[in-house]
Parts: sequence; C-alpha cells; structure tokens
Amino acid sequence: MGSRLLKVKAKASGGMLPMEELRRSCLQSLRQFSMMHARVVKDEFKARSRAGMTIFLSAHQLSVAGELAERVGIISRGKLIALGTVEELRATSVAKGGLEDVFLSLVGAEERAREVRK
Repeated sequence: MGSRLLKVKAKASGGMLPMEELRRSCLQSLRQFSMMHARVVKDEFKARSRAGMTIFLSAHQLSVAGELAERVGIISRGKLIALGTVEELRATSVAKGGLEDVFLSLVGAEERAREVRK
C-alpha cells in the first residue's frame, strides 16, 4: 500500500495528474488496505480467542461471524432468540445451509410465533 501511495505522490509532484488517475490510484490503495486490515483483524481475533480471551463481536456479515465465532447469538427485535455453535444452531433450524440460511430460518420462525401470539 505504501509504495503505491508514494508513486502517486511522486507523479503528482512532477505535474498535475489527471483527476481520474488519482481517483483510481486512491481507490486501489483503499481496497488493498481494507483487505489487509480485515485479514489482520481476523487473525488477531483468532489468536486472542485461542489464548482464552472472550470477544464480543457484533457483525452484520454472517460469514464473518461463522468464521470467527465459537458461539453465535442471534438477536431479533432486540431479543436473543438463539445461542450456540453454528452446528447447534443448524440443528435447531429447518435450514441446513450456511449461517445466513440458519439465521433467516430462525428469525422467520420467531416472526411466525409472534404473529400467533397476537
């Protein structure tokens, strides 16, 4: 990332860069940083978890939660509706696919139960 930014600065100092080239260079650098940053954070979470630290992670990307978490809690409308390992949650759900399928199944079941209680 750093070398790419240095190249952009060096080019810019020699004269005016076309705005589109500068924009593309900056976006590419940000993408590389974001991918590197996410990988570093995931590795750090895994290392601390293996060392015995409890980490509370709120994630909207269920693939990230499934990859990092030993246990997953599913919250719907501010209420914890399920808690367990991905395999335990899969066993309580009619969906047998990925964590997103399990989530949708469990939240859907909770919504149907709410409608019945009304």
